[in-house]
This record gives sequence, structure tokens and C-alpha cells, in this order.
Amino acid sequence: MRYTFLRSLFIGLLLLEFTGCYYSDSRYDLKPREDRYGNRRDEKESFERFPKAGRDVPTRTQAKRLPWESWTDGRDLGGGIINNSAVLKGDAYVSEGLRIKALEEYRKVDLNKITAQARAAIVYRIASMQLASDQPKSALATLAAFFEKSKAQVEDVDPRFSLLFAYVYGRTGDYSQAMAWFSRVNLIAGGSGGLHDSAAQGVRLLARTITDESYQQVVAAWSTDSFIQGLLGQESRRRSSGGVRVAEGGDQPFWLSPEVEVVSIGELPASDRYTVAVLLPLTGQYASLGRATKNGIALAFEGDASNVARVIFKDTAGDRVQAAALVQELSFMEEPPIIIGPLLATTSSVVADVARKKGISVLTLTKSPEFVAGEDVYRLGPTILSQVETLMEAAVDQKGIREFAFVYAEDQQSKEFVEAARQQLLERGIAPVYEASYIKGSTHSFNTIADQIAQMQVQAVFFPDTIDAATRFRFQLPEQLRNRILMLGTARWNVPDELRRSRKAMEGVMFVSPFFQFSDNPFVKQFQTTYKAKFDGEADFLAAQGFDAATLVLAALKRSKQSGQNFAQSIRAIEIYSGLTGEITVMPSGEVRRRFVVVELKPGGLRSLPQSGQVKHSARGQYEFK
Repeated sequence: MRYTFLRSLFIGLLLLEFTGCYYSDSRYDLKPREDRYGNRRDEKESFERFPKAGRDVPTRTQAKRLPWESWTDGRDLGGGIINNSAVLKGDAYVSEGLRIKALEEYRKVDLNKITAQARAAIVYRIASMQLASDQPKSALATLAAFFEKSKAQVEDVDPRFSLLFAYVYGRTGDYSQAMAWFSRVNLIAGGSGGLHDSAAQGVRLLARTITDESYQQVVAAWSTDSFIQGLLGQESRRRSSGGVRVAEGGDQPFWLSPEVEVVSIGELPASDRYTVAVLLPLTGQYASLGRATKNGIALAFEGDASNVARVIFKDTAGDRVQAAALVQELSFMEEPPIIIGPLLATTSSVVADVARKKGISVLTLTKSPEFVAGEDVYRLGPTILSQVETLMEAAVDQKGIREFAFVYAEDQQSKEFVEAARQQLLERGIAPVYEASYIKGSTHSFNTIADQIAQMQVQAVFFPDTIDAATRFRFQLPEQLRNRILMLGTARWNVPDELRRSRKAMEGVMFVSPFFQFSDNPFVKQFQTTYKAKFDGEADFLAAQGFDAATLVLAALKRSKQSGQNFAQSIRAIEIYSGLTGEITVMPSGEVRRRFVVVELKPGGLRSLPQSGQVKHSARGQYEFK
């Protein structure tokens, strides 16, 4: 189910009838439960009806934990030490299966005199003991009071609390809420690992106890949730083959099914692979951009022979709120993932902000000049600086040009390109010999500007506008000047069809190509062939950039696993990465410097300039296209 549904069900939780539950005298004031006939029973009586849930009978062996009892003795949910004697004694009772005695100890803790982390751990233990004693309404009251007091939102709920909510609601017979919380646990876990397995097990156990009539309603309500629907499909096949419901009449908690071995979270093995979460706009206005990027990333993971990481894709829909919620959910995973993405400026900024607070590494793909990298947040995008740096290096260092003219439109982006070019030349001790601007979309001043340039010693004109505007301007130059003066353009000129139409006027120009589709590089050719066969379309820059982002992250994770270094150390240790979109270097600031391919339009077609510099790391030979 969608995030909005989870938010509404959580609000519904806080508006339950348990308005009398609050902190009082350092304990929860809990009412005795009512049985299904309306008779009030105290905790001891209700517990004795279900001895398998944890009767107070001394035992010499350590009791098996219930699925949601995932804490470590003497620790809070984050692993911090709890020195409270009542907590330690309660944990010891749980280990012996004496859950009523454990509950009594946990209730002795003054919640106003402990840390927030410890408080959450005690509340979790209290509600767990109440559920184990078959008091689901009391457990729900405890949870509702805690989260109402803390003013938490759904995205703030720890996955272990989410699992507890699911079991509590399942025992009350609210199957819709139970399935929603089980689904949330799976979402947070990324579809694998201990939490995922425990949630899947909970769905299977609960589904076995639902009456046929209610079961069909649940199946219909959850038909669009692949996780829940897949598990219900297993139950449907079991029923159709003669399997019967377990615990007829609901007298026994559904997690005590004798036909299923119950495993708690803490006993499930952790994955030995890293997780990489990719946040992209897979639906909405920018879905086509997201899908192309996703395809490139998927190819990288499919061809990674090291198998060092698994990938999960998440849809931001280009929405800031949804993107932030996804990072919150990912932070609850047992091992928080490395994030690739988002793609858009608006979502990248909010993801970076949340990731920094949660200590998650991010490689975003935005090209926005306003985006600020740093603090384990990296940016791989075709920025203005990376384009201009590449172009000016080729013009000055490879072509030997010293006299530059800047001709640009009166718009913000063109001015940013010119300012970056001015700084690049200044670093080389060069100042432009001529500058002129014009009104965006107007060609009236082109003739005057061309005449002025014709009277000066200009070797190259930097023109950061469209091919159409550049073509119109170049036609104003006399033919002898067109042959002598080199026109320099940005990645906006990397449109082969438009160049073909403007070939007569644009022959001889030079521009940046973030992904040169006509490259002779065998690795680029192999990528294009594999991409077309797999996705039935031509690979573009976004697909190639996605591949490069994924291979860069995978290379860092492989290095991290081998050396024991963290991700930040490992990714910065890759001096130069030679990818499909150029040579990439991760700077200490978190910015990724990228030297793109520079292309010239010659009589025989487009030709790339050779790149200088020694390649330290290359994707070639490390990834197999399948």
C-alpha cells in the first residue's frame, strides 16, 4: 500500500478509544482486558489460558523468543547499554520464559528519568510482554500512548515497532491494519533480510487463521501489494489443496501455529552483501528520465561479477516529500544502504539533507549548481563546471587557443556558463578579448556582434546557447572567419539530428559530449549493443550515467569489503575512473570532477578528441554485459 495510506492508518491508531492511557507515576495506567464475551479479566487470568505464550514455569533452558522480541539483553534498540536493574532483571526473566514477571520488572522503570532511546526500548518490551500474554488491546494502548506523546509520524516508526504493530493488530482481528504494517516492514527492509523474513512469516501465520469469508476480503483488498499478494497466493494454494485453517475460533494466538516453526528476528542470518538503493522518478512527469537511468544501473548490477551488492529501486515520483520518506524508511534497514540518486534538483537536496542526518552515503545525479555536496554526499552530474572545465582544457591545452570571445544570451544559465569559463581561463592566465550578450530568442544583434568580432584577433567564440541560435549566429560571420574562428559549445549541442541539419554552418565546431554515441571505444559499443538488445531502444546519456554511477559505487564497495575501509574512504581512493561518460575523479569535497569527451564536427562526421591523462581505474574488464 502507498505511504499516504500508512499515514492515515497511523493517525487512526492514535485516535483509538485508548484516550485514558498516559504516563502516570512512572508507569502506564492500563485497564484489564475484556474477553470476547465482554467479561473483564485481570492479566494473570488471561495469561493462564495460553500457557504456550509464556507461563511462569521455571525452566533450565533458555526460552525461545517470539517473532517480535528482537532486543538484545541489556541494550536499547540502537545497541546502547541500559544499566537499569529492573530492565536487566526483566530481560533475564524473558530468557527463562517468565514474561509476566518480566512485565512487572519493566513497569518499575521511571520513564521520565531515562534517555529517549532507553524509553523506546522499555515501551517496546512492555508492549511485547502484553502481547505475549495475549493482551493485544493493552499492547495497542501502550504503543498508542507512546507514539502520541512523542508526536511521531509513520516514517519515524522503527521497523521493529512496525512488526510489533502488525502482530498486535493481527491478534485483534484487524487484518487490514496488520497487513499494512507487515507491508511497511518489508518496504523498509528492501524485500530481503531478517526483518523481511519475519514480516513474511507473520503474514503466512496470520493468513492461516482467517475465516474463508474474511480471507477473500483480505485477498481483494491487497491485490495491488506484490509482497502481501504473493504470500496470500501461497495460502490460497494451500487451502485449495485441502489445507485447513489453524486455531479455529481464534482461541490460540496465530503465531503459535503448531504447523510452522516460528523464528525471531534476532535468529535470522544477515546478508553478507551490501545494499544499494536507487531513488529515481519512475512515475510521473519525469518517468522517462528515471527509467533510462534505471536501465543503465540495472545493467551494471547484472554484469557485476563480484556480486558484492544487491540493488533495490524506489520511486520518488519526482516528489520531495515522497523522496524524504523513502530515505527515512531506508534508514531503518538493518544495514542502511548506499543511495544512488535522485536525479532531479528538488528531490536531491531533500534526500541529501535527510541522509546526512541519518548517516547514509549518497551519490546523487543532479546537475543543479545550487546543490552542495559534502559530508558523505557526492554528486555525479553533467554540471556547468564539469562541462566548461572539459571544454576549456581541450581548447587551451590541446588546441593552443589563447584569444577567446564570449557571446551569450541574457539568461541565468548562459551567464553561469560564461562565469565558469571566465574562471577557467583566469586560472590559466587568460582573459577573454571580447564579450557580448543578446536577448534570449532574438537574433537582431547577431550581425553587429559578428562585425565587431571580425575586427578583432579572436581564435574561438564560446557560445553557450542552442544549436539553432549558434547556427544563426555563425551564418553572420564571413566564410573566411567561419573557417578561422572555432565555435565552442556545451552539451546542448550534442544532438546529432540537429547537427546534421545545420552541418553547412556548423562544420568545424567543437563541443562537449557527455555520452558520445558514435565513439570507437569498444566498451561503449558493447554497452550500446547490450542495452538495445535488452531494452529495445538506444542508450542515451542518462542510461550511460546510470551505469557509471553504479559501477563507481560497486567498485568502492568491493574495495571497502577487501580493505575494511568505510565507503567514504573507498570511493575517494579511486583516483580516476574511466567510464562511459568520461573520466571521473571523486574530490575530497564530495564533488565529482568529470572530464567528458570533446567532439568536433568534421567533413566526415563527428570525431572525438583523444583524452589525456593516465587512467587509474576502468570499468573495462570488470563487468560482463549479459
